[in-house]
Amino acid sequence: MELELEASLLEHDPAAFHGRVRQVYQACQQAVTEELNRHLAHQDGLASSTTDVNDPGHLNGNGNLRHQASEKQLTYLRQLADQVPDLGVGRLTALAQRIFEKPLTELNSLDASSLIDMLKEIKAGRLEIPTLNGVAAHGH
Repeated sequence: MELELEASLLEHDPAAFHGRVRQVYQACQQAVTEELNRHLAHQDGLASSTTDVNDPGHLNGNGNLRHQASEKQLTYLRQLADQVPDLGVGRLTALAQRIFEKPLTELNSLDASSLIDMLKEIKAGRLEIPTLNGVAAHGH
């Protein structure tokens, strides 16, 4: 997946930039989920499976596969947040809520992976912490 955006968008309108990235990420996530659903349906047709695709533990309300973020992912997110100046676990929770519109503990594995990548970029100084609650905090 490759995405090209004007550099000026990030410099002049970070909120629009983050909104655009979020839209693209959600589109990619939906495509992956649909492909996984097709693959699972195909496997069900080939052999009897112990996975019930109607089991709410495996699906979200939209019928898409949902795998909660692992404890290892959540622990790593918290560790990264502690290593980023002006972030910490409290602001990490606010960041997850702002980007994914759900609490940190309710992220799925794809969300957590995306957030891990974002925190690595912030830690490396290649990305700034998005504005949270009207107050911008900057990485080093």
